[in-house]
Order: sequence, then C-alpha cells, then structure tokens
Amino acid sequence: MTILKDTKRGFYPSKIVLIGFMGSGKSTVGKKLSEALRYPFFDLDRVIEDRAGMSVEEIFRCWGENCFREKESQALKEILKKDRFVLSCGGGVVERKENVELIKRSGAMVVWLDISFEAFVKRYPSIKKGRPLLKRGLDEVKGLHERRERLYNACSTYRVKVDGKIANELVKEILCLLSRSCPG
Repeated sequence: MTILKDTKRGFYPSKIVLIGFMGSGKSTVGKKLSEALRYPFFDLDRVIEDRAGMSVEEIFRCWGENCFREKESQALKEILKKDRFVLSCGGGVVERKENVELIKRSGAMVVWLDISFEAFVKRYPSIKKGRPLLKRGLDEVKGLHERRERLYNACSTYRVKVDGKIANELVKEILCLLSRSCPG
C-alpha cells in the first residue's frame, strides 16, 4: 500500500474503497472524502453506466445480473490499477470472490459503511428508484442484507456504523481511522 503525506493533514492511504449495503451513503461519503483528501473519486456503478450507455436498472433488465456483475468486475479491475483514488462500490461487489481478491491484492484500505437493516428500511422510500434488487420485496432484501454483512465484514479493513450520522460526520470518522492506520 502506498502512503501519501500531506503536511497539513498527515498520512493517508492512497487507495480507499468504500463498501456497504444499498443506501449506506457510499456515493455521498465517497465524494466528500475524495474532496477532503483531494483524491480522484470513482463511483463504480456510474463508471459501469457510462460505459454501457444505460442505467444499472436497464442493464439488469436487458442483460441480467450476471452481465452487470461481469461489467462490475471489469471496471473494478481497471480502477484498482490506479495509484490514488476513493472508490465507492456497489453493494453487491463483494458477491464475487474475484472482486474481493482484487480489492485485497490492490492494497487498498477498505471501509465498510455499515447500515443496520432498520436504518435501511427508513431510507428505503427515498432510495428504491433505480435499484433492481429492491423489486424483490423487503423480506428477500433482508436476507440479502444479512448475507452481505458477513461478506463486508470479511473484506473490510474498517467498519463505520452509519445509523444516525450525516455524511460529514462519517467523513471525519473515516479520516481519523485512516490517519491512525498510517505511520505518523
């Protein structure tokens, strides 16, 4: 892992990957974190949409989830080759062992934005648009949440509880965790 030094802010890892369930705030927090660090920001779902010329929902509908996951792995592999970034991954990136291995081999610090299912349900009405997996119903989504929690835990370097916090609080917490992980 490469460590970057900023004389005003200390040491930070050069590669930061945010993982977590739908609605945990990965895109919002990732963008703010990248601004704070002055790192390039990548939202994996947006990269896939830009390349495909269609939304994630359209990719699922036209080509299926497996096709989307292939595109996700391909885009992830390319981004992880970069030297410095904050990357917000889609909630299902950990579903493929290949992706988890790519992330681990990249040397990135992996931050799990952990949202409880109860907090997710409160956000559900405002996040369900454009999320094909939410069409399955909350019972099935709860099982998905439980299964992915184990995967996030196995993949992450740090776990940050999201419930009851705003994006700026999460960014401060992540910066604190990341600076402690580096020599100083």
